[in-house]
Amino acid sequence: MNRPLSTRLRRAAAGLLLAALIPPALATITTASAPAPSASSPLVDGVSSRIADDAAMAFWYGDFDRLEALYRSVRQSTELVDGGTSRLQWFRKGLWRVYGRDDATDPYFAQLEALTHAWASKRPNSALAQLLYARALHARAWSFRGGDYADHVLPAAMKEFHRYIALEKEQLDRNASLLKNESTADIYLLMIGRTAVAPFDQMHALALDALARNPADDSGFQELATASLPKWGGSADLFDAVAREAARRARPGSGMAMYAFLYDDVSGDFPGDLFETSDVDWPTMRQGFRDWLARWPNRYMLNRFARDACHAQDKPTTLEVLNQIGDQPLERAWGNQFESCRRWAREP
Repeated sequence: MNRPLSTRLRRAAAGLLLAALIPPALATITTASAPAPSASSPLVDGVSSRIADDAAMAFWYGDFDRLEALYRSVRQSTELVDGGTSRLQWFRKGLWRVYGRDDATDPYFAQLEALTHAWASKRPNSALAQLLYARALHARAWSFRGGDYADHVLPAAMKEFHRYIALEKEQLDRNASLLKNESTADIYLLMIGRTAVAPFDQMHALALDALARNPADDSGFQELATASLPKWGGSADLFDAVAREAARRARPGSGMAMYAFLYDDVSGDFPGDLFETSDVDWPTMRQGFRDWLARWPNRYMLNRFARDACHAQDKPTTLEVLNQIGDQPLERAWGNQFESCRRWAREP
């Protein structure tokens, strides 16, 4: 008997995905009978988002109708929730829990591709279905490519990587008319452009278009900033220019909030210490943290503010923010550096 693709996906990936998305208490229950949980572990930034949870669960269980309804409710929302993130961005973060499995193998990604292709074929007029299939192609491309340096990737794997990236581009281009109002389409095109080292002007135009389609979706400038890193063919001065433009365009009226956010977000992608190898201006970044926290209070960003102040050797600011944090730091924001920074800040 041929099982539904959603069931085949669940069974193929159960050992890899179930433990990550379902609380341990449910891990021993069969996939077919386990109810969708209402909450899962916090995301990387320490925030638990109901939108991300719902998107991940609907996708995981192959409930496209539920996923479509959720997408309709968030795609044009301008509300910033859970520490300053748009509802649409949280939706995509939920999808990433399914797509971004570093420990999954090709059978998992093949089933994910098959599932989303079936949805896209059955629902040719659904923008979400076409976007999900495109993103599945991107995920499978990177499953071949892996995270190693390009010259360490086997030629056959690199060939498959480029083939799937091309298939993703074809999927988005083929549905360009349907996706003309979807900022997510611009985000995915920016991801492709970064991989292909597309001209900066072309990438910049996509970031601006994403903002025009949804003013609350600043992920286009986040992708543009990533593409501006030296590791992707950019430079320190180009990244700084993008961070400053993002502060001006992406969140107007919020001061230098995006400047601080972008530098903090990629701090580990600059070689060595951020304050030695980038063009970051600490007083501007410091003000950016204050601007962000004044508008979107967030425990994660507060902890990152203290951490970055410590790295910038700004002892007064480090002490000020540490006093706000107290004895309950958010460990995932520190990378085991809290105690060393606190000792340094308290030295005479």
